[in-house]
Amino acid sequence: MKQGVWPFIKQHRVECICFAVFIILAVIGFCVHEPSYDEAQAWMIAKTATWKDLFFLIPFYEGHPPFWHLLLAGPARLGASLPVTAGILGLILMLANGYLLFFKAPFPRWVRCLLPFNFFLFFQYGIIVRPYGLMCLLILLLAMYFPQKDKRPGLFVGLLAALCACHLFGMAIAGGITLAWLWEMKDHRPWKTYLPALRKDKRFHWLLGLLGWTLLILACIAIPRAGMHLRSAAPPLSIVRQAIYVLLAMPAEAVLTNIDDSFQTTRRLIPWLPLLSTAAVGLVLWGAALFCFPRKNWRYLVFPYLCMSIIMLRYSSCHHVGMVLILFIGYAWINLAQTPLDTSRWPQGGKRLAKAGLLLMLLLPAGWNFHSLYWDYKLVLYPGKEMVEFLKKYNLTDQTIFVAWVMKPTDKPDNYSFNTNAQPAGTLLGVYLDHNIFANFHDGQKKSYIDNFCPSYEEMLKVLNHWREDLPVPTVLINRVPMDILYKNPDILNYYRLGFTQNEYQLWKFNPPKPNPQFIFLFYTLWDKYQDQLLEGVPPEQRLEILKQHEQYTLTNMVE
Repeated sequence: MKQGVWPFIKQHRVECICFAVFIILAVIGFCVHEPSYDEAQAWMIAKTATWKDLFFLIPFYEGHPPFWHLLLAGPARLGASLPVTAGILGLILMLANGYLLFFKAPFPRWVRCLLPFNFFLFFQYGIIVRPYGLMCLLILLLAMYFPQKDKRPGLFVGLLAALCACHLFGMAIAGGITLAWLWEMKDHRPWKTYLPALRKDKRFHWLLGLLGWTLLILACIAIPRAGMHLRSAAPPLSIVRQAIYVLLAMPAEAVLTNIDDSFQTTRRLIPWLPLLSTAAVGLVLWGAALFCFPRKNWRYLVFPYLCMSIIMLRYSSCHHVGMVLILFIGYAWINLAQTPLDTSRWPQGGKRLAKAGLLLMLLLPAGWNFHSLYWDYKLVLYPGKEMVEFLKKYNLTDQTIFVAWVMKPTDKPDNYSFNTNAQPAGTLLGVYLDHNIFANFHDGQKKSYIDNFCPSYEEMLKVLNHWREDLPVPTVLINRVPMDILYKNPDILNYYRLGFTQNEYQLWKFNPPKPNPQFIFLFYTLWDKYQDQLLEGVPPEQRLEILKQHEQYTLTNMVE
């Protein structure tokens, strides 16, 4: 018999209060949050990519199926704004995840009331709206319906299929769960009787359908298209250290430690001492997870983790640590839903130590979350809206505008490593524009997202030649465009003056916000034209001093 609303609220009074706080914080977070690069990239793909590219080209270099982009495509192409759409979608996913954790999870009440405020579940996969929030929901649903998987295989496989459609990590996790399920079907039967019996098992028939679905998705992701190069994800600097990090250190990074604040795990060399100490903490967490629960289900944690690790050895960023946390939560849910944790044989000191450890693993990530929410409220994380408003205020959108691309000096003199496709500011500012205004970003065509594949060096040189010879000399620069290298003339830097600057920030756990300045440079004739407006509000007696100081803000000095 269904329970009424008021009896339900009375029975779950504490959970309802916590859920209300959860909703209020989520709404505030969405109202003040500026789109991150990941959000902007997905939105601009959904908005400006052709349908053909959306299905047959973009999945290859984005590394995941087109489902998330298709989910955004409707509102994006109908003229909706990213902050509003992301806010609504993110809030729906957060409410669903929060409801399941607050009211459905088989955890003690105090755990259910703290866990939804986790840094990864709330901020990284909620406020920052990415497909990981949907993956979290699907993994929680898989854990909830796990006891029914043999009686209702269609439902369970359907959830696995949806997980595959979200992301490459989702495919790996679904593959690991499938392997564990097949192993469980075998039970203690010998292979010679198990394999023939599979042909009559309806669960196996559903899994064959899942295999076909997975192969179809892989055909979109893994098959290179003509003229395309491999994705630009760099290989690990040390495969051994990366393996230790992924297999052992990641569980600790999800709930206790903080050695990975680089935002690109695979592209740095983690020192041995912090790596091994963090791995030791992770090993303890692995032991606790496998020791505390029945052995029969261990494969539902180990197999998905190993499958996901294979991908993470090639590519992982710091926010992917949260996927490890979700796997452990799902594993704990599966076990506690079947058999409550038996601590009767534990020594009293062991119980207290375990409870204190679990409390710390809940409170510390909650602290990371509130720290990030505070700074997200306090700061403008990326000033894309402010930069576009500056361009519109001074009627600069019709000027020839160049946006900076990734360009780094190498050890060799006059030699640079660069990627003409990597122009993040073009995508981030594009969120607030109705068309692409950047002359060197896809030649000002409709497309306003980054092609995440790495052109050959020769192809990039051709692009630079095209910009130099076929496009007008830019009068507006977004960030530090290497004009001296592009035009092979160091004196050209002296013609640009700083018109706008504001920091962007990266938030990670308890780390102080990391500032990274964003610039708009104007050709000196433009700067002179708008000088009075740029100095508007400055007292006359201070203007001369500011103008003298402004001489140091040429592009030449900024580059130096």
